[in-house]
Amino acid sequence: AYSLASYLRLDPIENAAFRPITTQPAAWNRVEVYYSRTASGNAEDLALVSFLRGTPRADFHFVIGNGKGAEDGQIQYTDNWKKQLTETGIIRICVVADVYSSPATDYQIRRAASLVDALSRKFNIRTQYIRYPADWQM
Repeated sequence: AYSLASYLRLDPIENAAFRPITTQPAAWNRVEVYYSRTASGNAEDLALVSFLRGTPRADFHFVIGNGKGAEDGQIQYTDNWKKQLTETGIIRICVVADVYSSPATDYQIRRAASLVDALSRKFNIRTQYIRYPADWQM
């Protein structure tokens, strides 16, 4: 269940999203939120899984934890975000969840919405260029 006190203990969105940037911001034009299709994990775990699958680097900029590997609702940024790496201009947000065995938590949904809102305002990304999973509940 959602608790304001628990929610407030998490880092502010601005700290998670904008403080880590170490270079000139990239030309971002889209946001894509998707599920990890895992029941647990964090940014490091998912990067390792990506490597083991043969992907040269994890193709996400943020990970939102579910309490199993990272705190529920915790936003972790990756080196891709820190260094503003992009090939497509899409900011990718990976929500640690599996639709069938471990659905997204209330914290994850709220934090993802807040992160998307902050990113879209900062980089002037219009609503039609923001994608969520088909079953996303806001």
